[in-house]
Amino acid sequence: MEAECAFCQNSQGVQISGSSRPGYDVSCPRCGTYKTSLKAFNDAKYFGETDRAALSAWTKERSLKGLSPPALTSGLKSEDGGDLPVFDLREVIDTYAPKSILERLDKILVNLVRLSGEPGTKIALKDDDLYVFHATSVKQMLFFGQALAANGWITALDRVPQEIRVTVDGLNHAAALERAGPLSTQAFVAMAFHPELEPAWTDGLRPGISSTGFVPLRIDKREHNEKICDVIVAEIRKSALLVADFTLHRHGVYFEAGFALGLNIPVIWCCRKDDLPNCHFDTRQYNHIEWETPEELREKLRNRIEATVRL
Repeated sequence: MEAECAFCQNSQGVQISGSSRPGYDVSCPRCGTYKTSLKAFNDAKYFGETDRAALSAWTKERSLKGLSPPALTSGLKSEDGGDLPVFDLREVIDTYAPKSILERLDKILVNLVRLSGEPGTKIALKDDDLYVFHATSVKQMLFFGQALAANGWITALDRVPQEIRVTVDGLNHAAALERAGPLSTQAFVAMAFHPELEPAWTDGLRPGISSTGFVPLRIDKREHNEKICDVIVAEIRKSALLVADFTLHRHGVYFEAGFALGLNIPVIWCCRKDDLPNCHFDTRQYNHIEWETPEELREKLRNRIEATVRL
């Protein structure tokens, strides 16, 4: 059926199928494709324009990347997205929305490169490309486009609709941004090697990481002949991210997380809920994933990686 998109509140070309249980499947020319529960669909309509634009930009970027449509919920962690990655609306807004104008311009440029397909190909921009530009209006879209042109990254944009190209300088900058992302699919796992936590690895950390496309590495599971400390340092350097579970508070986990931070490698912080109060005060300001069961850890970890680490 044709209806109004929950995010951009546009109805032209929007297709919605399914029912409130388990949810709606939405295809929007502006926002891309996504699945949403009834509660999330209704709640999103009452968000402010800026928050809804952030959701639209996020789902549009996932579509441009060719990623699977996300399943969106609203405060109900138990809601199931089936085989799709599950995200909470508010968490997406808080973690994804650009924090600076430079970050916004970088995201727009990478979107335009994906939209163009081949270098030198003209991009026919129209109103429906609003969220490619992380914009809330065509006026704002033009402002960001002019900023990109001033940097020499695209040809001039002074009206919509209009055809533009990404320049050679723009392609080079976008390539540099992509290189700054993960250079591998390896996810280093730092945790206490204790029988008590083996279910957290087999049923939580390992499947949670694998479901996002990254390959989990726990160093005690890897065959090697070198000194263990040298292997740890080398493997962290080769990793796209580090997942640190601080349950039982082994000193090595703190060291490995700190080493990754020093290399600007993203760190996902986890701890079993009953042991969280024992975390060292220097790390308490980080947003830890609190978990009580391996299954809860698996789902929360998958959501956190999908929402915060560029794939």
